[in-house]
Amino acid sequence: MQKQPRCSIPTYNDKFNVMVIGDDDTGKTSILERYGNGTFKPGQKSTKNIEYYTKEFHYEGKLFLFKLWDTVSHEKFMKISRAFYQKADCIVIVSSINNRESFYNISKWVKNIADN
Repeated sequence: MQKQPRCSIPTYNDKFNVMVIGDDDTGKTSILERYGNGTFKPGQKSTKNIEYYTKEFHYEGKLFLFKLWDTVSHEKFMKISRAFYQKADCIVIVSSINNRESFYNISKWVKNIADN
């Protein structure tokens, strides 16, 4: 009987927290679903909680882990999001070409980041 190799936990050269924010219905979850899992779900429902996807990235013989945080944009959840700002290595603001107001609200999101 051949011995099965043990599963090992990968050793990452570095880990990054990427927070994705923006108005409701701008496609944040769809973008992360596509990038994180390689899938697309038409008619994706709005995110109700903060969720994350993980993505390993190989570059020049090194292994990196990206945690991609999908946030809710409802005002009542903003306090939760603020706690994540401090842990984020990168913040991506998403707007939609189908929602002009979401583009105008980018300045609101930038201010929210600066305030926190």
